[in-house]
Amino acid sequence: MTVRYTRREVLHRGALALPALHFGFGSWAVLRASGDTEARANRFHRLRLATAADKLEEMRKFYKGVLNLPLVGENAGSLDFQMGHTQFRFDAESGGGAPFYHFAFNIPENKLESATAWLSRRVPLLENRLGRHVVYFDWLDAHSVYFRDPGGNLLEFIAHHALGNGRSGEFDVEDILYASEIGLVTEDVPAVSAELDSKLGLTNYLPQPGQALSDVFAPIGDPHGFFIVVKHRRKWLMTDDPAELHPVRAALHGPARGEVRLQGCDCELSITG
Repeated sequence: MTVRYTRREVLHRGALALPALHFGFGSWAVLRASGDTEARANRFHRLRLATAADKLEEMRKFYKGVLNLPLVGENAGSLDFQMGHTQFRFDAESGGGAPFYHFAFNIPENKLESATAWLSRRVPLLENRLGRHVVYFDWLDAHSVYFRDPGGNLLEFIAHHALGNGRSGEFDVEDILYASEIGLVTEDVPAVSAELDSKLGLTNYLPQPGQALSDVFAPIGDPHGFFIVVKHRRKWLMTDDPAELHPVRAALHGPARGEVRLQGCDCELSITG
């Protein structure tokens, strides 16, 4: 009997087969040895972003005190938080700017409602033009809820139903699994999409047969990790905020070891085979 898989199932199985990235933290070896498929499948192991210098203390209070995430490193100019299987570093912007980003976290696919209630007790939730907090993406088979941090970043909890990663119990901070999206802003979406394909082997997830590629929006990757490549000044979903160009530094699994700098945007990647 021939077994056939859907495109999403193929991507899911391929993501689960990715070897783990050791980024210098002893805990990663423990996660890998434990057989934790979520840790092994996660594309983004570390993200480094900029934030306004005068917001650093507010960011500390928000992520540690409001979301209850572990603060694993701190100095006068940066904060490191462990957000599930992804470590985030926020660096104070020395030039006096106010950089902001869009990033998302995978949560168990059966806990969107519980996560929404958990968040609503802590932060204001964003609404779409219909006054709804929860958004459904049929092309992903996923539900999302959005909110902001004190630095102006647009955060998202997303439940990908095709991943089959449901858990029992009510939502808690341990259900923030890993970063599943980071926005990359550029003047040339097709060029950056092509770079991610040629340098990392990551392709556009959105187009179906016969569907044209967009020159303003491209989700590159799969549900275990998307680069959301958007046109400069395009408004982020759930907001009237135009996307801005700010630096992104990331450590992730890729087809070869080394350092990659994307030419079409301010993005540097540390990659391990």
